Amino acid sequence: MTHARGTVLGGIRTVEDLRDRCRIDEETGCWHWGLAIVRGAPHVSFVDADGKRRRGTGRNAAAALGLEGGVPDGHVAFARACCPSSDCVNPLHTRTGTRRQKGEAIVRTGEQRGLPSKAIPVSASNRRRQKLTPDQVEAIRSSTDTQTALAARYGVSQTTIWAIVSGRRYRPQAYSAFSLGPACNDDSARKTA
Repeated sequence: MTHARGTVLGGIRTVEDLRDRCRIDEETGCWHWGLAIVRGAPHVSFVDADGKRRRGTGRNAAAALGLEGGVPDGHVAFARACCPSSDCVNPLHTRTGTRRQKGEAIVRTGEQRGLPSKAIPVSASNRRRQKLTPDQVEAIRSSTDTQTALAARYGVSQTTIWAIVSGRRYRPQAYSAFSLGPACNDDSARKTA
């Protein structure tokens, strides 16, 4: 950041105002947002071209302020394939499209598939709440006893036993380091960014 901490900057009205609130990564070109992060994404309050105060994700602010035409009706802003950072607000690392196009981009890049940062916190919190050990779960799955008898033996509900037997609960982790997908396939984004 190019200003002293606590300096009043007058709101985000231009791309430069957005950039002033970021830490610039010279190697990747990412503008790492330095203020509020909500659910893993930058949360930005800005003034659009019409003078309306808006709030949204960093990608939406980057598109509204930095891309010609902003975000068209019915479109959303999302990262180009070569942007490795979820907190980047660089307009050159942002593109717009329909929700379907965003979903296709996510599938193509493998952005969400097997992402440990998404899976580990959920599974860690689930492990803290679990009453059964992996050995007990395996014993339940291989048992020929009734679900009611298993529920009484392990001190859980019959519904929990049913969910374990049917594979709806206590599933093993479905990701590995090899399922993270390709590093970057978007040649067009590399040339324009």
